[in-house]
Amino acid sequence: MIHSNDVHDLELYRRLGGDVALVERLIKRFSTSLPILIVRLTLAIRGQDRLRASTQIKMLKEVASALSAQQIFDDLHQLEGSLATAQDCALPSAIKDVEAIAQAFMAYMQQRFPGIYETA
Repeated sequence: MIHSNDVHDLELYRRLGGDVALVERLIKRFSTSLPILIVRLTLAIRGQDRLRASTQIKMLKEVASALSAQQIFDDLHQLEGSLATAQDCALPSAIKDVEAIAQAFMAYMQQRFPGIYETA
């Protein structure tokens, strides 16, 4: 359980008009879907499907923004730019970047929302 004091600085909290219960539900939902989004992004990169990869990155950027995870947002933005200009043969090397972003995102969630993340 989280309290408004724990989330008052989140963009998500502001977007939802201070509804702490809804913020908590959305954080739980994201914490369970994060691995799925990462797998989808990885598969899109491996399959050299730039459109699908871009879609997954946009979803992850939106969540990073909502959770005020600026560094993760910046890393995703950089990955998005790299994928847009990379040669097809260079796309698989982006998977290391995805793995680093995934680990950073999970660490952020665990540190920022320990009770929610661990019970999700």
